[in-house]
Amino acid sequence: MLEDTNAVMEDSNVATNQMESSVNDLGLEVVEDIPQISVSRSVQPIR
Repeated sequence: MLEDTNAVMEDSNVATNQMESSVNDLGLEVVEDIPQISVSRSVQPIR
């Protein structure tokens, strides 16, 4: 039983790591897009 639960824990850890990595990728894309949008919006009214 202990070996089975350890295997399950390892599988769930791998799954959570994959989720975190995909979320981090999305987060980086969003963070990179936001400054461009804010800069373009703040520059346009000045012109």
